Amino acid sequence: SKIYKTKPWGNGNQPDFLNMALEIVCNYKPIGLLHILKKIESSMGRKKTERRWGPRIID
Repeated sequence: SKIYKTKPWGNGNQPDFLNMALEIVCNYKPIGLLHILKKIESSMGRKKTERRWGPRIID
């Protein structure tokens, strides 16, 4: 998709978000795909301790 620049929701004291969507086809069950996506987030530096609704590297 295109990249959409949006204002943060909730806590406005942070940079704008860059949002986009991706459609994929795979043979994984939803929980298996979720685990793979969480591993990708972790490998890119996202930490579980980040503030909810706060800035993040990837989501």
